[in-house]
This record gives sequence, C-alpha cells and structure tokens, in this order.
Amino acid sequence: MLKKIVTMAITGIWLGSSAMNLSAQGGGGNSPAVALPKDNLNIFVIGASLWMPGGQEQVKRHLESYGCKGIKMDNSRSNPWVYWQHRMHVAGTVDGFSKSALPYSAAMAQKDIDTMAKRMEGKKWDMVLFMGHSTEPIHMVNKVRNVQEDFDLFIAKVRELAPVAQVVPIMTWFKDSIKSTTPEMWDAVQTLYRGVAAKYGTKMVPTGMAFKRVYEERPDINIRVGGADGDGHANALGQYLNVCCIYAVLTGKSPVGLPPEALDLEEGTTDQSMESDQDRQKKMKDSKKSKGGVASRKVEIPPDVARYLQETAWKVCTEEPLSGCK
Repeated sequence: MLKKIVTMAITGIWLGSSAMNLSAQGGGGNSPAVALPKDNLNIFVIGASLWMPGGQEQVKRHLESYGCKGIKMDNSRSNPWVYWQHRMHVAGTVDGFSKSALPYSAAMAQKDIDTMAKRMEGKKWDMVLFMGHSTEPIHMVNKVRNVQEDFDLFIAKVRELAPVAQVVPIMTWFKDSIKSTTPEMWDAVQTLYRGVAAKYGTKMVPTGMAFKRVYEERPDINIRVGGADGDGHANALGQYLNVCCIYAVLTGKSPVGLPPEALDLEEGTTDQSMESDQDRQKKMKDSKKSKGGVASRKVEIPPDVARYLQETAWKVCTEEPLSGCK
C-alpha cells in the first residue's frame, strides 16, 4: 500500500502540470454549448451523495425523452475531495483524523481513485458529469486547503482517462444547515465552480443556486434530507431539481413539461423530513446486499410543485452565463 501511495504522489505531480496545460487550452468567459450526440451517448457520472436518490437513472430517462438513444452510463464516487484526502496521507498531515480511522481513510481514498480509473479506462466517454464534496467550499473560506489544486489534479486525471469527453462540473448545494449558511460560504460555492468552468472552458450546471432559490422562495417545499435542519443531501424532490438543471444545461432546452416523477431509493419516502443521512446510507447498503444494486422507485410529485421546480431550474440556468443556456 505504501509503495502504491508513493507512486500516486509522483503521478500527482505530473497531473498537476497536465492540469496547467489543460487550463491553457480552456477558454474564459461564456461556456460553449455542449455537443450532445443523440445516438450511442456514453456518460460517466462522478460524485457521491449527489446521485443518491436515483439521479443517474433520472438523467438517463429525461435525455431519452429529449430524443437520445442508446444511452450508456457508469459512475464512481471519486471526486476532488478524495485527492485531498490521499495527499494528506502521503504527506502525513492527518492531525485532524483519529488514529483508529487512519488506515480506513487511506484505503478508501486509494480505492476511490483506483475504482474511477478502472471503470473509465479503455472506453469512449462523450461526457463526464461531476460534483465535488459539498463541504469543499467551506474549506476555501476557512483556508483549510487549496481546493482549486485538488480540482486541477482531479480534472487532469479525468481528462487522461476520457480525453475526448466534455467535462461538466455541477455546482454543489451547501451541505450544512440552511440556518448556519453565511454569505461568505455561498460566495465560496459560486467562486469555486464558476472558476473551474471558466478555467477549463466548460459549461457548468448551477444546481447550488437553484437550491438556494428554493430555500428562499418556497421553504414549504422540502428538497433536503432532514429538512432545514438536515445535513443538506438531496431528497427525491431535491434530486429532481438537480436533474432538471442538468437537463437544461445538456440540452439547452427548458425542463418545463418533463414528467412530474422523481426516482428515490425503493425504501424512501416523498417527504423524508425525519430521515437522517445515516439512515439513508444504511438503506443503500441493505438494498445493494438484497438486490445486487441500489433499487429505485417512482415518486409522484404534485404537478404544481414539479412545475415550480422545473421553472426554477430553467430561470437559474438562463441567468447563469456559464451554463450555456439562453
């Protein structure tokens, strides 16, 4: 394991220089339109909690309704956070971790990096959708780490594994309680994702800003696990809002009129206001053990709520220059 970690550290130095070269290739200003092939579309999704309530399958279904055929998707939970965690173990700067958690943390970081490479390499990907860890912008505010450097390492690795793919970042929502969110933290969310999109000349999906707008305009619509006091993970309605934003950016079309159906874990509920993230993670594990994969089910959304979420996604995307929507 130690030999493998040292090798990854050396590779990280090479990836850092590659990221600088990729930056020079990418443009600034408004992002280009995504070229969305209608036939044999291959999409790789990278993230963790972003896709928890059936989001990947929902993206597939909505793109099929747009007219895409032969869609193939795969995923990995590896993200920029993993590269930071991995570098901490290589450098030995792990003072914030309990000693008992160190072996597990190091092994998981390595596993996430290896799994992403194994699933991506040797295949032609048209598009890579990714979202970083939702607390990474907080690290920018508190100066815990150089988050941009971790994103550079991560994107360079993605480009190495999928050289012709369009890489599309998805702006995270804010993970902590709405009540504890500060303007500085929201600024950090926007700065990080807009900066990445501008640096690499890509489009960006402004999911985080759509979440913020729903919090402010319609607090009666619960889009988070645990509600306003929850940890910020999307419930079925939040995932629906996220996928509406993704649909708008990838197609350039309004999501208004999409079916008012969300996908959730089979054991989930529409509200989930009393459900903790720990409960939800347990459901995922239990579902995998019993069915060989995470089962999902349809969740009917009240038509007026679905339309509001669709309209909000479209408004936010058309207001964001880096989304490519007009």
